[in-house]
Amino acid sequence: MGRYHAAIQLFTLGGNGHTEISARLRHQCGKSGGVGKSPRIESDGGQRLADSITTTSQSLSITDSYAAPSFKFNVPSNLFLFSELINKMTYGFTYMTASQRSPTVAFQNTWSWNGRFTYANTLPQDLYLTPFFFVDAFKDWRIYYVPITNFSLSASTVRSRTMSNSRGQVDTSISRSFSGSRQFSFGWKGPENGLLNLSGDYSIDVASTMVDYETMKDSINGKVFFRQRTFSDIVSTLWNQGKFFTLGNKTSYSQTMNFNTRPRITELLGVSQFTSLSFRYGVSYRWQYEPSQGERGKGTGWANSITFGIELDSVYVGGSPYSGSLIKQRAGRKHSSTAATHARTPRR
Repeated sequence: MGRYHAAIQLFTLGGNGHTEISARLRHQCGKSGGVGKSPRIESDGGQRLADSITTTSQSLSITDSYAAPSFKFNVPSNLFLFSELINKMTYGFTYMTASQRSPTVAFQNTWSWNGRFTYANTLPQDLYLTPFFFVDAFKDWRIYYVPITNFSLSASTVRSRTMSNSRGQVDTSISRSFSGSRQFSFGWKGPENGLLNLSGDYSIDVASTMVDYETMKDSINGKVFFRQRTFSDIVSTLWNQGKFFTLGNKTSYSQTMNFNTRPRITELLGVSQFTSLSFRYGVSYRWQYEPSQGERGKGTGWANSITFGIELDSVYVGGSPYSGSLIKQRAGRKHSSTAATHARTPRR
């Protein structure tokens, strides 16, 4: 019985005045299993039989993985193309192969890879105007030219294949997987220091499958079978059918929206030195589909929540609240109430 493991950090590159590449590549190999030598037998046939028995009784597993989980290009330039686009893109890639055998499994070979792309940016918050600077109550009211505060988008794909054969089994079983996902989100802010002070965020997440494009129906001498397609053929079909950027057929879809406000009603009522209000509403929708189950594999659902908060400041003079002249001291006392959350489970 033995086990072997190795991990290597290959490179991390960077430099001033040059394109900077921050990457981490990892190689990992592991082996475990019973190891034994059969006794030496004079005849070749007997020796082959002894070796076969020894191999059959062993359990062996070998795994190799190569990973660059996160890397980006950092070009030292103030040009918009580099500073706001290329330099803020992040990539990732992982590749893995594994093989094993055991007394019950003749062989099982697996390979998989995944790729990821992410772009995120935060917009400047100094692009605004103050239209009511001449009104003392709203002199700090800001209206932003671009209400979006930040946004991000990402896409990822995962592909794998496993071929296995149990001892005594004639046919080799093949399991395939090819899926993708894409996400988009942004935060926004309405007029600030005004009456409502609205803000919020939105996100959407879509998952899809491309496993239907892995094989093609074919026949030889009247016998129908599914032939494995090359990766270039799969990409070509996705492109021709207009599903390259959607990463195949959708299997799930979800979106979430949140709205926040801190109204200045207490200032209009002249009690802002005692209390402040906050309100939050969130809602999410989801849809899912399992192609293997047909119409029964479809489901939908939604959920929402409402939160209302009140922050109170106590007023003390000589240890007695609300006596004498009003002098505010923060006591850090907060009161909040949350409305019941409503949700509906997926219908099938």
